[in-house]
Amino acid sequence: MDDQTNKILSGYLTEHELAKELRRSTRTIWRWRNLRQGPPYVMLGRTPMYRLDSAIAWLASRETQAVRRRATRRGIIK
Repeated sequence: MDDQTNKILSGYLTEHELAKELRRSTRTIWRWRNLRQGPPYVMLGRTPMYRLDSAIAWLASRETQAVRRRATRRGIIK
């Protein structure tokens, strides 16, 4: 039974593993989840699990383009 469980959960990360991958604290991951700002998750009992593919897609969706600054006579406007 243990081998089957490992196969099913092989594409998922725990909250601790996700925090380590993103270089954030588990408290930050918890806060993102409660504010509904973090990656999608599934609850296994009381344990949130994050699908690796979904976490990668979430991270990519947060990409932004650099903002160009325009110059004026007095200096640069941010």
